[in-house]
Amino acid sequence: ILYADIVGFTKLSSSCTPEELVVILNKLFGRFDDIAMVRNCVLMGLNMCTAINKLREATRVEVSMRVGVHTGNVLCGVIGLQKWQYDVWSHDVTLANHMESGGLPG
Repeated sequence: ILYADIVGFTKLSSSCTPEELVVILNKLFGRFDDIAMVRNCVLMGLNMCTAINKLREATRVEVSMRVGVHTGNVLCGVIGLQKWQYDVWSHDVTLANHMESGGLPG
């Protein structure tokens, strides 16, 4: 279970045009898609931090990544009647989320 957050996203989004932001995010998430082929969540999280560090160097905007990783059981499903949403639940998911939100960027 991997949770990740772009720290400094608000500053990034206010320092460029919407079009520039879409281009930056598309490049970043494209890198994340490539990284997602890794079968090890810890390595994936580290690679995501490296990718955002490269983005920071390229844009000179102070952004970073906070990652939380945990293993365990997951219950998942699609919820909603009008707008479907895929979601995951469990104590282990909550723990990974707390690890991300309470962690240090970098």
